[in-house]
Amino acid sequence: MLRSARHGRWALAILSLVAVGCHQDGPAFLPTWSAAQPMYSPHAGSGNGYDDMVLASDQVQHEVSADYLDRVYFTPGKKDEAVKQASSSIATLNRGLSKPIEFNFVPAGPFDPSPDDRGWRMIGRAVVWRLDDESQADNFDAAARDAITATRFGFALTGGDAMDASLGFATVDDARKSIAPRLRNMGASQLNNLADGLQRALDARPPLKQTFEHEKENMLRSVQLVQDAFLKGEFYDLKHRLGADVRESITYLQDLRDKSSTKQAAYFQGFASEASEEARWLEATSDLPLEDRQRDPGPQLVKDRPWKTFAKYFFSAGAPLLSMRDATLARTRLMILECRILAKVKSGQAAPKDLSGFDKDLTTDPYTGRQLGYKASGPDFTLYSVGEDLKDDLGSTDQSFSSPDLTIERSSD
Repeated sequence: MLRSARHGRWALAILSLVAVGCHQDGPAFLPTWSAAQPMYSPHAGSGNGYDDMVLASDQVQHEVSADYLDRVYFTPGKKDEAVKQASSSIATLNRGLSKPIEFNFVPAGPFDPSPDDRGWRMIGRAVVWRLDDESQADNFDAAARDAITATRFGFALTGGDAMDASLGFATVDDARKSIAPRLRNMGASQLNNLADGLQRALDARPPLKQTFEHEKENMLRSVQLVQDAFLKGEFYDLKHRLGADVRESITYLQDLRDKSSTKQAAYFQGFASEASEEARWLEATSDLPLEDRQRDPGPQLVKDRPWKTFAKYFFSAGAPLLSMRDATLARTRLMILECRILAKVKSGQAAPKDLSGFDKDLTTDPYTGRQLGYKASGPDFTLYSVGEDLKDDLGSTDQSFSSPDLTIERSSD
């Protein structure tokens, strides 16, 4: 039953060519922008860890109280109960995380809920809550294992679409926030084990270009949704879902039904072309540091294009991921380096004078493309990223650990 929600992604029967009523120059034939696809069916025991991720989502939605799945606030007691109920799902997830993961993506319409994100969110929360308890109890071996699980899981989720990736980055961040303030209480071997696991998770993460390829498929599903509504002359769902902001856009479409087939085709061709151009820009800039991305402002669009309100709602999920990725990637690299350097200090060594002994990919700041900030004196050291303002403030940061420079979270002790 749970997996039947996937049918919302493909339930509409879409023909490859659709004819609408006769106009002054004949019927308009509008192409299919997004063809129907069957839902993905996971296979227990497959060599693809993604199958176990999907099975874990199904499992947790069966085994955890329905009230917990959509709850926003949890008391400590409810957190403990949710962790207990999710324990077998976490085991299924861990089985999948031990394998290579290929995300089997199925495009979703803008109003179609993912059948998996609800379960994935619950599992991610449960792992982090368990990590919180382990870390506070100084059970650092178990805490490190769960931090690695959450990080591997979170990065694996970024292989889906924008919604999956947002959940994935948040899961990685939550795990780091839980254990980072306790790093200085850990032993050298525990720190190195944590760094090893985080490095493997970082190395296995899918490229963000893949996420944007998937998001393009979603954007074209949105174009298809609007085109289907236009062909049927049924706009209630768009009005109901998007509100008064789309009133003029819908009036335009209603009037367009009485226009020539050439104008109708031009509208949807332009709408779909904008989706493709937005995706092209996102893919082209996905591997660039912020400093380089700022030189490319993105697609130059005509201000009064008639589909612009729809585009605002349906094409805007990708760009924020770049900022999320920058922060999560910077802090993950900082976390690994912090563990490595702390392990040296815990072993009686001085902190290295510079970062030249570490792999360049690990020491690169995703905001500038240059080396992360670092200064050391004896056993003391400071690691940081310059952050979004691209200015080096020598590691100075605020209570959010993000401005003016960005660091991992520290203990308030």
